[in-house]
Amino acid sequence: MSLQLINRTHNFFLGVWKIEELSDFFLKNIQLNAEEKKYFERITNESRKVQWLSCRHLIQNYYNNAFEVGYDFQGKPYANQKNIFISLSHTNKFSAVIISEGRDVGLDIEKVDERIRRISRKMASEKELNWISLSPDKDIEFLTSLWCSKEALYKLCGQAAVDFEKDVFVDFGSMKGDGFYDAYVQKNKFLLRRMMTEDHILVYVID
Repeated sequence: MSLQLINRTHNFFLGVWKIEELSDFFLKNIQLNAEEKKYFERITNESRKVQWLSCRHLIQNYYNNAFEVGYDFQGKPYANQKNIFISLSHTNKFSAVIISEGRDVGLDIEKVDERIRRISRKMASEKELNWISLSPDKDIEFLTSLWCSKEALYKLCGQAAVDFEKDVFVDFGSMKGDGFYDAYVQKNKFLLRRMMTEDHILVYVID
């Protein structure tokens, strides 16, 4: 049993799975339709197989309302049930699923890693970098949080033309003790939440 986190209300679900199993475990515990089987068979990397399967395992065994997942032309996942919105994310170690009834969602989970420095200038504004520089002992953590925030917003908005540096601003200065903080995509304001699980950061946003 590798369930890491479940947060559920009557119209909201957040699940995190710590991946410690091989694909055979998940195949025994979920049902795949014909289209999903075809998609799964095209995945050649075992790690990617397990990540993909673990997301479906969370949906089918913990959401209590199993549904099929499809992908639009931008690669954004969607549920085949009306009024249900979903976002997925996974790493080698964790998979995460967020589901909302009635409101669109975005989710990202990433490992805190020094390599995030390589892309900091491509995805962060000067204002964001200046704020992060105030906490040099936590700069990798906040750079990772920044990336997760912008990925979650990108998944929510579904806009291929969004420029991470110019169009999205994450206001870490607004962060509260419960992990909630504000961000903006152009002139639109969103409320995000940051959570940590072991050496990973998870960020989600609800429209």
